[in-house]
Amino acid sequence: MLRVEQIYVEGWDKNFSYLLYEEGSREAAVIDPNGRVERILEAIERKGLRLRYLINTHSHRDHIEHNDLFRERFSLRCAMHVEEPYSGREVAFQDGERWSLGGEFFTFLHTPGHTPGSSCILAGDSLISGDTLFVGRCGRTTFAGGSAEQMFDSMQRLRRLPPQTRIFPGHHYGQWPTSTIEKELTYNRCLRCTRLEEFLELGI
Repeated sequence: MLRVEQIYVEGWDKNFSYLLYEEGSREAAVIDPNGRVERILEAIERKGLRLRYLINTHSHRDHIEHNDLFRERFSLRCAMHVEEPYSGREVAFQDGERWSLGGEFFTFLHTPGHTPGSSCILAGDSLISGDTLFVGRCGRTTFAGGSAEQMFDSMQRLRRLPPQTRIFPGHHYGQWPTSTIEKELTYNRCLRCTRLEEFLELGI
């Protein structure tokens, strides 16, 4: 079974980093390493994990801050969506691509809007949502390469996930560190919108 370890690393803006790992083999991926990197390293050691992948949900600096450390210390290569404008990407993944850890699969979902290549990682009923979906809101679309129209489409995609899907966001902006699709469909106005015009009025 794949497990998600959420690590509050503080960083530039209440950031989370993640370890996605398979319980039996201890194979793991480190996702968006930034901020208090010693907390990530301590969790890797404490759980006896063997890192296999370095994955970024997008290329903003507060999500790639410690890529070089994991490249050098663990001989990993940086994986990012093929459409994300980032010269440091060494492995490109596509929407719907499935990778495995210890024989258990996870899936990449391309969810542009915050950046052209922004992506989420779906592992069973857990969604590591980067800066696409937060607790109570969604990612901003005012950065270079952002698009409110694309973010709306990404929200429509995510709102169709099973209601019990647990959300693990890139920042601790909400009342809780995690949520579910069901909760967000009640409280998150970005996810509740079903018409583009309504979404654009939010000024995200």
